[in-house]
Amino acid sequence: RSPLIFGLIVALMLIFFNNLILPEMNFRARLLSGDIYKKRPDINIEPGVFLDNIPDYNMIIGGKNGEIMSDIRIFSKGKKESQTSIYSNTGKLSTLADAFLLTLYNGEIHELENKDYNNYRRIKFNEHRIIIPADNLMLNRRDSSNRTDREMTIPMVVNKISGYENKLRVVNKRIMGAFFKTIGDSISPKSYEIGLRIIKQAKDSIKIDTNIKPNLVRKKERQLRSLERQLKNEFGLKASYEKGRNKYLVEAHKKFSIPIACIIFVLLGAPLGILAKRGGFSVSASFSIGFFLF
Repeated sequence: RSPLIFGLIVALMLIFFNNLILPEMNFRARLLSGDIYKKRPDINIEPGVFLDNIPDYNMIIGGKNGEIMSDIRIFSKGKKESQTSIYSNTGKLSTLADAFLLTLYNGEIHELENKDYNNYRRIKFNEHRIIIPADNLMLNRRDSSNRTDREMTIPMVVNKISGYENKLRVVNKRIMGAFFKTIGDSISPKSYEIGLRIIKQAKDSIKIDTNIKPNLVRKKERQLRSLERQLKNEFGLKASYEKGRNKYLVEAHKKFSIPIACIIFVLLGAPLGILAKRGGFSVSASFSIGFFLF
């Protein structure tokens, strides 16, 4: 009785933890990683790796010691009036309210006009600052409306699943309406292949029907081809919605199935323990490893 009560208590605690604490922890951890990136934008810059996701510039560095980068090379990109190359011994990257500030020390700027390649300029500097717009980069905290499946409580997951169910019902209604409009029957095929078979049967029945005029046959065939294309698109949409719904269903079940495993382990552990006790350590170890693998 005592191990069973203990397993039940642990299961209830885990259900509470998985539903309320863990989603919030995952959410705040993601926000924290965004804040770390905001305060340390150079964290993803590695020596020898060519960066091409910086607006207007490509950059590569030779080394990094903490926040200080060394042997920095920056090249302008895109169609501009002049090509710019910047070489710097050291530099560091920091953040402003809505941009990055790249501060370079002891370097040179080389500019060459693209028009006739005759005008060339070389500038030496002790300190040079470049402001990089960060409109498309993650600088601000994301709001609570944008959560992944691991960051949702059960009510949030259920709402998400209901949203996908509503979308699937709308798609099924469109499919039934399209079949009714084309062949006069509100059919909702379970799969794309079944739908194609129904359309093929309709095509065959039109061809062998001698009472239908040739121009009506051609019109009906065009409608059936249009229905076939719509069916393909609708089932592609259904597959996408079902995949999303199933992902959240799995997450909902995990919040309860893992805690319930504590009770099952107690129920299985007692008889296994009695059996293993008769055979000594080797038998108990075999039971444990075998059950774990199973």
